[in-house]
Parts: sequence; C-alpha cells; structure tokens
Amino acid sequence: MTDQTQRSYQAIEDYALLSNCAGCALVARDGSIDWACLDRFDAEPTFSRLLDRRKGGWFAIRPQGDFETKRDYLSATNILRTTFTTPTGILTLHDFMLPPHTEDGSERLPTLVRLLDIVVGEVEVAASYRPLAGFAEAFGPLALGEGLVEGEDVRLAFGSGVRFELRHDVAEAVFRLGEGDQRVFCLSSGDAGALPDHDARALMERARIAWSDWTQTASYSGPIEDELLRSALTLKALTYRPTGAMVAAATTSLPEEIGGIRNWDYRFCWIRDACLSFYVLKKFGMVKEAEAFFGFVLDLAEREGGGLKPLYAIAGEADLSEREIGHFEGWRESGPVRHGNDAAEQHQSDAYGQVLDLVHLHHRLGGTVDERVREQAIKLADFVAANWHEKDAGLWEPRKPEEHYLHAAIMNWVALDRAISLFGERENWCRERDRIVERVNGDGIHADGFYPQYIGSDDVDAALL
Repeated sequence: MTDQTQRSYQAIEDYALLSNCAGCALVARDGSIDWACLDRFDAEPTFSRLLDRRKGGWFAIRPQGDFETKRDYLSATNILRTTFTTPTGILTLHDFMLPPHTEDGSERLPTLVRLLDIVVGEVEVAASYRPLAGFAEAFGPLALGEGLVEGEDVRLAFGSGVRFELRHDVAEAVFRLGEGDQRVFCLSSGDAGALPDHDARALMERARIAWSDWTQTASYSGPIEDELLRSALTLKALTYRPTGAMVAAATTSLPEEIGGIRNWDYRFCWIRDACLSFYVLKKFGMVKEAEAFFGFVLDLAEREGGGLKPLYAIAGEADLSEREIGHFEGWRESGPVRHGNDAAEQHQSDAYGQVLDLVHLHHRLGGTVDERVREQAIKLADFVAANWHEKDAGLWEPRKPEEHYLHAAIMNWVALDRAISLFGERENWCRERDRIVERVNGDGIHADGFYPQYIGSDDVDAALL
C-alpha cells in the first residue's frame, strides 16, 4: 500500500468540489479528499491535507499500483465521477454530499458518500482514512467497530467486504473488487450508523434529482450552455442553504503565488462578491437564490442600522477574528495558514451600490420589492447619502490607512442612482449623487488626465474599468 504520509502536494486545478449547500469537500484526481468542512463552509475542517501534507487529515481511495484517471460530473449535478483505468480493470468512484437530514427531519443521512463500482475486470483497491479535529496539532485516536471507524467527531461507515486496520493513527484497508462488485463508504459528523450497500444507489439518485431539478429553472439556451450551467451549479454549491449567503471560496489560505503571503480565509460571504454572483444567477433564472440572499442582507442592514460590513460569516456572525495556524506549513509551504479574516473590520462602501443595483435588477426582471425590502433599501441609500464622502478601505482590502477610493465613490453613485430609479427623487439623494460626479470628475482626475486608484494617488486601478 502506498504510504500516504509521503504524498506530495497536488495542483489546485486537480481538485473537484463537492457540496450539500451547507458544507463542502475537495477531491483530488487520485481519489483523495484533502479538504472537507462537513457541517459548515466556514467551520474548522475534518480533512486538511490541502494545507499541510504531513499534519493535515485525508480520506483516500485509489487502485493499488499504476492507473490513469478521468473525471467528470454527472450531467446537471454536482455528483463527481472518477474513472480509474488499471492494467487489470476499470473502476468508478462516485462522490457526493447530502443534507444531514431528510426534508421533514425524520431521517438522518450520511453527509458524504463514496460509491465504488467495477466496470470491467478486477481491481485491488486501497483506502486510507485519517481525520483531524480542526487544526489540532496532533491526531486523535480512532476506534474500529463493526463496519465503522470512529473518532475526531466524525464517523466513517462502510459495508461488507472491507476491513480496516489501524497503523500509526491511520485506518487502512486493502480489498479486491471483481466484476459486478461495489463498495460504499459513508461519512457523517453525527451518529449515523452503517448503511447497507444497496442503499447507496438510492441516495445517489436522491442527490441527482435534487441537483437536476434545480437546473430545470435555468432560463438560458444558447452558446456554451453546458459551461454556463456548470458555473451556475458551482455558485449554487457555494451557497449556504439555511441563510442564502454565498461564500467567496470553499477554502482558506491558498496563495496567489507559491511562496506568497496573500493567502486569506475566503470561506465567508462578501456582500459585494455575493451580489455579483446572485446578479448572474437571477439573470440565469435562479430566482429563489437571489431572494434568499435579499433576506440575508436585509437582516444585516436592520442590525447594522443601514450600514454594512464588507463580509460576514454565513449565518450572519460579524466576529471573524483572524488567527494564524502556526504549525501548518501551508499549500506547498506557502504559509501562513489563516482562520478568520480581519477584513471584516474594514469599511468598504462600494457594497451599498452592489446591493441596490441587485434590488434594481430584481425589480426590472419582474421581482417584487415588498415593504421590507423597500424600507431597508431606503435606509441603505440614506446611509450612502450621509457617508459617501468618508474614506474607506477600498475594493482590494489593503491593510493600510483608508483613502478616498474612486471605485467606492462611483459605486456610491450607483447606489443613489438605483434608489432614485426605484423609489423616486429625494432631495438628499439627488444632491449627493451630483456631488459624487463633481468629486470624481474634479479632484478625482489625475494631473496626467486619468482616474487614479484614489484621490492623490499615482496608481491605476482595474476596478475603475
């Protein structure tokens, strides 16, 4: 059996995303789950080898010996199919996630299911399982039971034909599959027990129907339709079902460049980014998602008295205090690894323009702007009118003193312009909208005739395009 502790870092593009619109997992091309937050996108992980190949946890399933890999998602779903071709046979691995309970709450479901099937021939398979409790500095003990491996607040259940043994805090199994055989592995962060093999097909069909039914609401037909649908499925996969918030990414601490330090925790909802994403989904016909996000933002606006922080946790929590995980080396030694994001304490005033522009689009496409939406949108516009001239942290979140960013000013103009279009002219909105134009086209213009990043700067800014 291959020693998984010696495995090198995998390329980022070699990972595929799994989701149940609450938590997520990343699966590498070689069949290893190297990142998973099973309960919430922004929770501490169960598997984290993505960020430290020796100290992080994993759950690997792969053929013994040499193999070639081909991967795709089942049509109109986020069910991942990996096909392993070996000298002795062909093996498929289906990976998918499920909500933790049935819709009526009557049945506990496994969070993540891995289904192995032989297509032709026979293949010897190796499974290696080592979870880690969050970012702990050491692995906790695992306990083997009948069809179970328990420990680290997660349970692995598996059907007949598989026998795990413990070796140095790792649960390992080697088994042979012949034609017509299948094996099932179910992960749960709760107390779900083992599932019989034949139930896995029904679970996968349940997941398939849920994803494919959602795609039926798409209103687009034309060029690159399949690619656009795949993008929509990815955005849906990053949306937290209980609140309607969308995370900016499924991961933390992946660097912009190997060895770089711009590696932040992006598993939170940036108001700006989410608005842009839901803008796209709404035009694509996914109405419910945009409306759920309205509810999330309106709750925040009520709580904040008309203002908004740039980002929130996916259930609306505002305290995202940042800490470094010093004992993790980071992907390809690109530390530090971070949990939380102090950008939540910044003020980024362009977000108000994004929110009001999304409300405006919603209305233009036939959506209803009810009294609650109207009331909070007006509060946002009033806040902009009173505060647009203040300095802010800007779009790019540099950790340096605030400035008069032109992108922020322009998006504040958008906020007031859309409010006027939606709710009619009000003296303070019209006056401040015109003042923004005067500021941008006056003090905002550089001596050399271009718009700089902020007033007094010599730098250009792609956001202004």
